[in-house]
Amino acid sequence: MKFKTVWISSIEHLNRFTEITSSSNIFQKIIGYYKIPAHFPYMRFQLMLVFKIPIVFFGNTEVNIERNSISFTSLDYKTFFWRYKNIKQIQFQLNKADIQSIERYKPPSMFLKYYTVDWVRIKTKYSILGGDFLICIGGSGPLMSKIKKSTDDLYNELVGFVQN
Repeated sequence: MKFKTVWISSIEHLNRFTEITSSSNIFQKIIGYYKIPAHFPYMRFQLMLVFKIPIVFFGNTEVNIERNSISFTSLDYKTFFWRYKNIKQIQFQLNKADIQSIERYKPPSMFLKYYTVDWVRIKTKYSILGGDFLICIGGSGPLMSKIKKSTDDLYNELVGFVQN
């Protein structure tokens, strides 16, 4: 089964994201003026050069769950009028034996509870992405209920993969 637009992150990345966003005052947030570290992923509104917003993911992939392996393949991530910077190109494959656990990870609310997704946490035997990384279906806005349901579907498929 294939899942497109799967964001990759980590607990450390989400914690850093929270630090960046909480250190800005309301005026800075409104105009998109965050103090973003040099290599931290962000999105920039094409029509306003100042408008930069940190993002919760550092990679965008397609996840293909097959009988004996899961592959992660980088995809470009584009949305209307936004450019994404510092997104990692990620490509790797995991076999069932490589996976130590599949769990849910509920981060602290980032902005509004509506926009907070329960991520899927994958722990592996290898140091791929530190051996402990997060994934969820990507997107935002009025589609959050669909994104949350699709992330639940992704989690269920991964658990089924490991258990079979």
